[in-house]
Amino acid sequence: MDAAGPIFIPMLYQVNPNMTPDVVSAAFRVADSSTNIITPMMTYAGVILAFMRKYKSDLPSVM
Repeated sequence: MDAAGPIFIPMLYQVNPNMTPDVVSAAFRVADSSTNIITPMMTYAGVILAFMRKYKSDLPSVM
């Protein structure tokens, strides 16, 4: 879990206290993991873009 987890999980729990902390944590992890692939700080971003370009050559050049 990244550094924002300890901030957002209690905040989301306060929004709906009927949800248990494990459900709030799971919802946060699903939402966070879906955006991790597109972050520019990801070390494999260049590799992913290269494979995307290989299989779909009509994509615009990033560099």
